[in-house]
Amino acid sequence: VAVIGAGPAGLCFARSLADSGLSVALVEPQSRQALAEAAFDGREIALTHPTRTLLDQLGIWERIDPAEISPLCEARVMNGPSPFAMVVADGGHSPRDLGWLVPNHLIRRAAHAATEGQAGLHWFDGAAVRGLCTDADGAHLQLSDGRALEAFALEPVRLGAFRGPVLAERRPLPLSAYPRRLIQAVMAAEDSRFLQHRGVDPVGLLRA
Repeated sequence: VAVIGAGPAGLCFARSLADSGLSVALVEPQSRQALAEAAFDGREIALTHPTRTLLDQLGIWERIDPAEISPLCEARVMNGPSPFAMVVADGGHSPRDLGWLVPNHLIRRAAHAATEGQAGLHWFDGAAVRGLCTDADGAHLQLSDGRALEAFALEPVRLGAFRGPVLAERRPLPLSAYPRRLIQAVMAAEDSRFLQHRGVDPVGLLRA
């Protein structure tokens, strides 16, 4: 797996692949020292409760100084010079804050520290991607410093085969085999009230 960019997202993704048995290449134009000592950039990142849970699982949250973490109690969405704003708040119904504000550079430092010594992780710092091509042998990634990364193509698992307009051969899978995000996306597109009715949605019938 090649991860391009060692920002917070790239580092967290690389960290999530720990113990997966996969070889991970992390390509980043900056040096590892610059990442380990990421400088203050003036940005505060709003993190939700699910995001904190993920950072906890990745061993990143514990590496951030609690004194640098601020509770997020209310958010306002502004639209240019308009005096109106959309206010997001719990309305006093929840004992929890909406989330937390954390300096971006501290997230980067913590994520980098969490990947230190990770088995199967290979750093390619000080280089950027200059080209990518694929052929029958796999994928080939060319870096700006002349180094090249190669990966073999994996043969995908066949889930079904279609023969003509009618005949089809499919392999049934349990619901647990599908990613949760895929299930949510299908429900959002096909029937957003799927979990609120017993199979026939009167509201949907009226809308149709």
